[in-house]
Amino acid sequence: MMKRFSRATRILSVLFVLFLLLSGCTTLSDLRAKKDEGAVAVAIAASIAKDGSAWIPCKQFSPAIHIKGDVREAYLTADRSRVVVLEESGELYTAKPAQLEKRTTIAQNAESVEALRDDGIVYTAALTNDEIVYYRYMFRGTAPVQMDLASFVSASDTCSLLFCTHDGAVMRFAADGSLPSYNDQYNGTINPVAVSNDSSIFVISVADGSVCTTYLYDAGERQKLFSLDMEEINTQAFFSADQEQLVVIDTNSTLVFLKKPGEDAIEVELPMLLEWEIPMTESGPLTESPAADTVYLLVQTDDYGLMDLYAVSMDGEREKVLGDVRQAITKDGRIYYIDEDYTLFCADLDGANYANESKISSNVYSVQTSPDGKSVCYSKNLTENGVGSLYIYSPDKDESTRVTTNASFLFIDLSSINSYYIYDYELFSDDGKYLYYFEDVADVGDSSYSVGSLMRFCLKDGETKTVLVDSMIYVGSERTDGAVASDYFWTEQYFSGDSTQIRCDLLLYENDEKVSLAQGVLHTTD
Repeated sequence: MMKRFSRATRILSVLFVLFLLLSGCTTLSDLRAKKDEGAVAVAIAASIAKDGSAWIPCKQFSPAIHIKGDVREAYLTADRSRVVVLEESGELYTAKPAQLEKRTTIAQNAESVEALRDDGIVYTAALTNDEIVYYRYMFRGTAPVQMDLASFVSASDTCSLLFCTHDGAVMRFAADGSLPSYNDQYNGTINPVAVSNDSSIFVISVADGSVCTTYLYDAGERQKLFSLDMEEINTQAFFSADQEQLVVIDTNSTLVFLKKPGEDAIEVELPMLLEWEIPMTESGPLTESPAADTVYLLVQTDDYGLMDLYAVSMDGEREKVLGDVRQAITKDGRIYYIDEDYTLFCADLDGANYANESKISSNVYSVQTSPDGKSVCYSKNLTENGVGSLYIYSPDKDESTRVTTNASFLFIDLSSINSYYIYDYELFSDDGKYLYYFEDVADVGDSSYSVGSLMRFCLKDGETKTVLVDSMIYVGSERTDGAVASDYFWTEQYFSGDSTQIRCDLLLYENDEKVSLAQGVLHTTD
């Protein structure tokens, strides 16, 4: 539900991630998706009730998976084949969702689960001297492997790992069950950036004094990408959903590198520094799309808050598509963008060209598309207190329908520097029939939490329904794009709290019937 528009600072980005976590979305930071045709399933984190039991909502195991015990953490994998449970005693185990009593114990001294994939996990454990160490465990049944790990990154769909040791060694840990392999040694601070599912391609950045250098490895061959006179590493790498394309950027550089497996990386220089945004294809975000001949990138301009959109091709050519935009997104061959005057346009997109441009509305601050691309939601007329209007636009009919004039947003007006920051609460159902949003959002006392009224708008007949009052600003989804099943979703209802902690009830909505699952779910600011 969160989208970043204009040029947001790194500090603001961290603050909004914290806001998401403190608003009831208590999910593991490194849960990744299982990508299938059409849908994108995500692993699900449990809510822990006051009695210590864990509840994991999942439509496949309706109404929910209930794990009894004194649970600290629990998760359901993206392929729905197993749960991973960490008890307060330190026992870490896995089991099939329908056979929870037949558990396989992984460790007796575990501290936390750090990454979860369909084929394995990374977890920490405490040794007898209270030292915390990292382990990887593969679900095929091999013994946990201890790692001298200073930092790591996991592949998007497998438990292939790229990590660096405390003495500066770069290690690659394939998901095939083999032991970690040594790749290189560096001085300075090593940042593992990205690794492919089969671990053959990976990216690292090394900060040594006042110089940051980024390297790309493919099948053991190393290629130097960036070398910047900077003390802070800002390199990002993005694989396409099919792993057939890699885009590497650094927000301190004008260079972008595009790569396909087995081929040399192509270097393209852009006229200005890049924005901190996911590259796009004509279909949508690169990370949710197959490899494409053309990738779209947003770059900074001389005017703070405005960006230019460039098309970069795999043959190394670049071309400016749009200038001075505040936001631009692509979906199924269309582009939607907000210009410097806050006017929303849409157009057909073909490589570096666009056609059939049409104006949708003025005074627009944000835009998003439904999963099927048949509807577009945009916000208008936002006030300083974060209240504004929501509209639904139909690209096929070229017409807009007003949803509400009282939608809530987290909005920071940066008009003094020609910019703004907005956190959208609204989201579509996976079938495109409904739009969920929040009204009357307010802080809970002096805490960092907010609650509001969860609303649902029917795109077919325009009916608006109040789903839940005093809802946490959170709607549970089984998909990484945030879309929720219209007949199965969950949220939490606030009932008590103070500046340090709150308690909520986990509620499930199945076929419009409300089911109370976990009582007294605790959230703290620690």
